Amino acid sequence: MTISKKETLLIVDDIAGNLEIMSNILLPDYDIKVAKSGRKALEIAQTMPLPDLILLDVIMPEMDGLTALKEIKSQFPRVKVLVLSMLNDYIHFEKAKNLGASGFMSKRGRRG
Repeated sequence: MTISKKETLLIVDDIAGNLEIMSNILLPDYDIKVAKSGRKALEIAQTMPLPDLILLDVIMPEMDGLTALKEIKSQFPRVKVLVLSMLNDYIHFEKAKNLGASGFMSKRGRRG
């Protein structure tokens, strides 16, 4: 009998509704941790088990996502981070990429 461990995801967003939606979608397949700020994400990222993936919002009070990304990657260079944002511009994508993000995704839906 093999026991398979679910991967751990840390979802970081200052909007409770976004945390709830993403958690509900991902919970059946992953162990979910949530944080409402970049600072709290750093605290949670330091607990075991380390997250396998962090879904990180850019625009947050206290500590924005890009600052949190920089700190996370300096402490945990192997942790994958997918940056999520309402911003859909090349400048933020490049900043996230240069700070070590594994990817960048806009939260805006397509229209048309």
